[in-house]
Amino acid sequence: MSQKRDLLIEDLGYVREFLNDFSQEPKREIVLDKNLDWVILKNFPLPDSFQNGFRKVQFAPDYEDILLVTTQYPNCGPWGIHIKKDSPNDVAIAQALGGGHVYGGVMGGRTSDYASVVDKDWKWVCFHTDNQSWNFNYNNLRAGDCLWKYIITLFAGFQGKFATKQEKWFDDELSIFR
Repeated sequence: MSQKRDLLIEDLGYVREFLNDFSQEPKREIVLDKNLDWVILKNFPLPDSFQNGFRKVQFAPDYEDILLVTTQYPNCGPWGIHIKKDSPNDVAIAQALGGGHVYGGVMGGRTSDYASVVDKDWKWVCFHTDNQSWNFNYNNLRAGDCLWKYIITLFAGFQGKFATKQEKWFDDELSIFR
């Protein structure tokens, strides 16, 4: 096996642990592309709702298929996610992430290989790590940036929270998985 495949398998194992904390209805799956170019998290859990100012915003349904492009993993992390073009949650996702952030096409600015990996059935959601940095730790995945932390932060974003690696609640959230 390649180093990239080994690291992705380990990292996605941690993502699976996170997903196992949620109801398994509908069935949650992780689909890894045979070329290691993308990962789909089928039926990724969304919070039932979140508070947007004085307004409560509902996700319906409370799950979403999410595509992560991994062409440059582990050297670079995801530069956002993709959701299905016909997602009924696109407006709620945009509101949870502070308005905007959901775009009609695939991401094309940072890496030109996105368009070749993601088909036309997906739209891009801008969501990236602090200061757009990615510090992967080859010796201890959980000690550096990894897909597992990215997914936990994404879930927090869907709750209307903007996590940074410096926030105490983010460390508390991660501590239950250590």
